Amino acid sequence: MRRSVTLGVTVLVGVLVALPIGGPPDAQTKKLVYWTHWDQQPDFNKWYAEKGKEFAKKTGFEVEVVTIPYQGYEAKYLAALMAKTGAPDFFNGMTHQWCGQYDFCDPMPPDLAKLWDESIPKYMVPIGKWKGARYGTPLEHGNFQQMYMNRLARRHEEADRGRPAGRLRNPPQGPPRRDHGQVPALCPRLRGADALARPREGDGLRQQLGDGRRPPVLR
Repeated sequence: MRRSVTLGVTVLVGVLVALPIGGPPDAQTKKLVYWTHWDQQPDFNKWYAEKGKEFAKKTGFEVEVVTIPYQGYEAKYLAALMAKTGAPDFFNGMTHQWCGQYDFCDPMPPDLAKLWDESIPKYMVPIGKWKGARYGTPLEHGNFQQMYMNRLARRHEEADRGRPAGRLRNPPQGPPRRDHGQVPALCPRLRGADALARPREGDGLRQQLGDGRRPPVLR
């Protein structure tokens, strides 16, 4: 039996909807296990655990949250899912990897998939799907935030095309960690070039400048 994969906590709600009303049918279904590799996001994982307790009071099904260290999580996931023992009921993962590359996933029931498709923003509907079938739902909007930052950097680049390219022109001082409120104002000031003096921006600039330095604003 393949084990289902989820891309976010919203599928926890989906599991709740899909469970039979009136309590668990046998002892084997008494507990649902959720694996997450976001050990760097304890607030998320705490929230899952709290909601799991609420769910247990309503249905009798416990929800156990297991945090797998990000370093080496793929090997841990793969070993458990291949062995089919000790594997979670649902987990944080990427659809194209676990449902596509490895084919470990069971699709959502059609009625539940339809509910999600109608409830989430249209531009997010493809996320959590593989070959047209829904296996999970989006967990967070990091990619879309990155697109927004790319857009700001591009506008700055277009306004500055008449000047010689440089690695970082007027490098801004980055905000303190977690002071994300300052980031939008600093993003348009990002400026960089690769080793051939070609402009770089967005994710390429964020990850690494042409000479290997990282931009201070996004460290």
